[in-house]
Amino acid sequence: MPRPALAEIPTQGPFDLAQALDSGQVFHWDPVTWHGIDGFAGCIGDQPVWIAQTGPETILSSAQDTALVARYLGIDVPI
Repeated sequence: MPRPALAEIPTQGPFDLAQALDSGQVFHWDPVTWHGIDGFAGCIGDQPVWIAQTGPETILSSAQDTALVARYLGIDVPI
């Protein structure tokens, strides 16, 4: 199965994806290595999503999910 297009989402500052998803506020994210990249699989609403952190200020998701992921994590709001 070919890997779908992935896109980086800037976080506008230091961000810890693993800590955010393991904070006790959300419970449905599982660690998943996908195409050799360690990340997390879960759902946002009824949309299955895979996300990963590629740097202290960068989140990776499928290109079609970038707006959804940014809104879910709150990184689309300027600080």
